[in-house]
Amino acid sequence: MENKSKLTLIVDGNWLLMSRWAVLNGRFYDDAEMCRELQLTMIKSINVVLRTFPSIDNIIFVSDGGSWRQQIPIPSFMIEEYKGNRELDPSVNWKAIFESYEEFINLLAEQGITTCQVPGIEGDDWCWYWSTKLNNEGTNCI
Repeated sequence: MENKSKLTLIVDGNWLLMSRWAVLNGRFYDDAEMCRELQLTMIKSINVVLRTFPSIDNIIFVSDGGSWRQQIPIPSFMIEEYKGNRELDPSVNWKAIFESYEEFINLLAEQGITTCQVPGIEGDDWCWYWSTKLNNEGTNCI
């Protein structure tokens, strides 16, 4: 008999990264220390969900592989509010943060957690894909 998940946690990794970074931003003088704390904070956040929902028996961690939105023209009525217009704060060492994030994703994969990152596919697209696929197979998703 196939071992099938009954409840899968789907984590939008980029949302998790940016939301936890916003809490930590400015607290550290050293990039390496900040990156370690950022990884630890992401793990703690996932653990809170796992403790809150002990029925979770599978985790899928999804991550942006760039935006397909940057490949199409922006409709004129959306130019002001378009999320593709967001810019990264130039005072932040994003290279260190994103290298640490890639390391984090690799650590999750090494622990047997399914990770998904493909060029042009955003985390929320992955969330839709996995939740639809798993729901159709009878697996609930958070």
